[in-house]
Amino acid sequence: MLDINPRQNRLYIRLQEAFRQGHEVRVRLPHGDFMGVPIYLDADFVELLDLYIPTPDEGDDCCERTVWLIKLSEIITISLSTEYWSKDRLEQLLSQENEPSESRE
Repeated sequence: MLDINPRQNRLYIRLQEAFRQGHEVRVRLPHGDFMGVPIYLDADFVELLDLYIPTPDEGDDCCERTVWLIKLSEIITISLSTEYWSKDRLEQLLSQENEPSESRE
């Protein structure tokens, strides 16, 4: 069960961050995994919206919307969305971080 004050619970805080920023999360439960963007959150439940839009090379034009309502006391683990970059994109991101900012000069 969640702590009495859910705002002090790390799981609740992570879900709240994802809710505010519109980030996708994956929730792993004993009976399956659920992915989506939090669209509702309270002390007991999180509601995740999962939109599936096929890519052109999949050859399918069928889109799908699924909404998962998950009881927070049943969650075993949660992972935030993973980001993927090509090697070139990663090098570009790293070089931007290493450039001195003009405001420091």
